[in-house]
Amino acid sequence: MICETRARQRGLPELISGDRCQDSAMTALPASPALLRFPTGSLPVYEVKFLLTEETAQQLERELRTALQPDPHGLAGRYTTTTLYCDTPAFDIFHRRLRSKCRLRRYGDLDRVFLERKSKRGDRVRKRRADVPLADVVRLETPDADAVWDGQWFHRRVLQRQLAPVLAVMYDRTAYFGAGEHGPIRLTFDRAVRGTIASGWQVAPFTAGEPVLSDTVIGEFKFRGPMPTLFKRVIESHQLLPGSASKYRLCAAALELAVSPQQ
Repeated sequence: MICETRARQRGLPELISGDRCQDSAMTALPASPALLRFPTGSLPVYEVKFLLTEETAQQLERELRTALQPDPHGLAGRYTTTTLYCDTPAFDIFHRRLRSKCRLRRYGDLDRVFLERKSKRGDRVRKRRADVPLADVVRLETPDADAVWDGQWFHRRVLQRQLAPVLAVMYDRTAYFGAGEHGPIRLTFDRAVRGTIASGWQVAPFTAGEPVLSDTVIGEFKFRGPMPTLFKRVIESHQLLPGSASKYRLCAAALELAVSPQQ
């Protein structure tokens, strides 16, 4: 991509394949910092979660929206996300015997799907993503990975780990992005998290699902290097405490998937 070439020339981050690239100063980008490719030796990326009341979440949005921009992928930064999570027959990912999550993510009713692998140590995060047509998802049902397909690396991991879709999760996200002292930053608020048992490799919005954290908003601060001053200020002023909130594990537990006969 032209903008990736320009980013390399400037020594600035590139957007990993599948994310929108903007020809700008490349200091504020709508993608998660974990999906940006920085020069070798750059600062690590962190994602810190907070479990918020609706009132606190709205206060944070009011305070921060003047310093951040709404995500262009949704109306006023709002959109619905459907994520299909994979696991082994013994639910090794759920039980943390495997460290990386493999998932398929779709925004709204777009005809594109993102194949993602995410690993996390503490708050430090690494992600890899491929953008493929929705119609291509059926390739994951075949026993051989196509070497020329953009999702080949994901398919290969599915086969090697004996992964299969087990759970679909939906939630309503409001997202903002901007620039911190050490690069792009991102702030997300996830509401109405609900889950349902997966229907094969289908990545489609669903109307019924098991709700979790009904009265709670999951706030997530994403950045690289030391925490940006902007985030520090609101965390201190509201006395926020980091919390754990894995949508996959919460929904799987609510649906009692991890204690199913599949184990």
